[in-house]
Amino acid sequence: MRRVVYLLCAAGIILVAASVGKAGVISGPLGNSGWQVSSATAGGVSVMVDGEGIDPDGKRFVVIEVYKKFVDGPDPRTNVLPPINLSFVQIAPDQATASRIYIADETICNLTGVTWMDFHWVLASTDVARFNRDLTDPTTDPNVEGWQVQPFQGYDWSYDQGLGSETLSAFVGTVPNGGSFFPGTGKGNLLIDVVGLSLPGPAAFVLKELPTIPEPASLLLLGAGTVVLAARRRTGR
Repeated sequence: MRRVVYLLCAAGIILVAASVGKAGVISGPLGNSGWQVSSATAGGVSVMVDGEGIDPDGKRFVVIEVYKKFVDGPDPRTNVLPPINLSFVQIAPDQATASRIYIADETICNLTGVTWMDFHWVLASTDVARFNRDLTDPTTDPNVEGWQVQPFQGYDWSYDQGLGSETLSAFVGTVPNGGSFFPGTGKGNLLIDVVGLSLPGPAAFVLKELPTIPEPASLLLLGAGTVVLAARRRTGR
């Protein structure tokens, strides 16, 4: 399947779910989870439900897979690549709404005309939803259980209190134009805990995903970071 998707990405095509109205636009419920997801982008995007259930701790969950095709190049004024957003809105009563969303894996295509040097997952409404860092457990080792971020060799978490956003960033690696990136790879999940179901009105939050392009001076730092990581692996530190 991943080989097929890689070829489709290289050809500028991506598989889409039945809920897609036109290229890059989706809107529909996530199974019986109590959530509706929507997105609009110049590229391609789809979300498929893998399963639903209740965790041992009693929390209701839904498992999804996400496919995204980035086609917009960087803004010539800012050198910033536009993100692809997934907007989640509650459409069922609290007791019938999943309070955990597992992203089992993603297929991400780079057709932006530039090489990516990193990638970011941003939750824009942390009063409603937050990453479960412990259960996500990102990893750069393909043989280790956890949310895989290969081909990147580093990652970190950050929280912006002023913006009320939380970010998982992967870095030290590249995704070339025409290439593909497969976060998760079946060995882990990016887990989102919904903490705002008790707030007034329907809960809503946005998952924003984007790569960034460093300035030339930053490329030297990235190169230095690769050397440091390689040295740590050789010495076992």
